Amino acid sequence: MLLPTLLLALATADSLPLPADHVVNPDFDANTSFWQFHATQGANVGWDATRGDPAPGSGHVGNTWNHASFDFLSQCVTLQPGGFQVVARIASQLQALNHCEVRVDVVDQPDCNITAQVLLEVKGHNTLNDGSFETVAVTGVAPQGSGAAAIFIGHVRDDAAAIAASDCWFDHVGFAGDLVFAGSFDP
Repeated sequence: MLLPTLLLALATADSLPLPADHVVNPDFDANTSFWQFHATQGANVGWDATRGDPAPGSGHVGNTWNHASFDFLSQCVTLQPGGFQVVARIASQLQALNHCEVRVDVVDQPDCNITAQVLLEVKGHNTLNDGSFETVAVTGVAPQGSGAAAIFIGHVRDDAAAIAASDCWFDHVGFAGDLVFAGSFDP
């Protein structure tokens, strides 16, 4: 199953920082500090000093190989039961069948360790593929017993995608917990 694999990849990183109640280093202005990463064969995961929104500095995730994969940067934040939203600015230059994804796994513990049970998963992906930044937001309602959210921003590669560069850039990753309303009252 993919979910335990994602949490295992997050939890087995060299130095898993204690979760905060917000995303730390959301703008990638100077580096990828506080972000853990997972990279399969052919992946390139790291910091890009040349791209960003509006200023340079972004998290970059790409892959060139021909296999199904989810390569990502991740971070764990504390989360109480109730509404939440994760928003990211994403730019993409992708091969057909691939996409850039924001994924949130709500878990039953106050950190994202390998014994945490996933209570809810929500995800969203890019709609543009022209290299310009767009906003992608995912919302959900964390059930009773929620303790943390594992936030994944990454590149999803389809097994049938062409062997060639396929890239995602991420900036301004925001998290809001305990939302009363995720939308507006306007029709």
